[in-house]
Amino acid sequence: MAEEIEWEELERNEDESDEPNTIQHDDKKRTPPGLVGGPAGIHLLLDDQVKATVVEQLVVFLRKDGTPPSDGQATTVALAPKGAKPGVLVADTVEVTAKVKSIDLKRHKATLQFSDGKSKTFAVRPDVDLTKAKLGEEVVMRTTEALAIVVERP
Repeated sequence: MAEEIEWEELERNEDESDEPNTIQHDDKKRTPPGLVGGPAGIHLLLDDQVKATVVEQLVVFLRKDGTPPSDGQATTVALAPKGAKPGVLVADTVEVTAKVKSIDLKRHKATLQFSDGKSKTFAVRPDVDLTKAKLGEEVVMRTTEALAIVVERP
């Protein structure tokens, strides 16, 4: 699944009140004009356009015999090089391994036991042939969430 979110242009509050000029965001929050703190150290200026792309991915597969387990988490952060459009990429990947404890061919479900001893039953996609799965096999679940932000200046 990938979703692109685009924020509307920041607008200047130019009313006649005693309030100093502010920047009004779509969610009606107000911040002082000029330099506005942005995500991950990106500095936003009045009229900047911010584009963000969010991607989430889940991959589930059987671990091949002899492959060492690699449960864990990794985070990657990358900033745009100096002189390029301001931007940042943040990605977080988590991998969890579980063992197949039972298989229900009639309901097309499998019960997995995790390293903490807890078990959970999952519905399995119809295109997966559960007759080939074996009790005790390791199932790997890897999730990745990524956020890319780019600032475009008029």
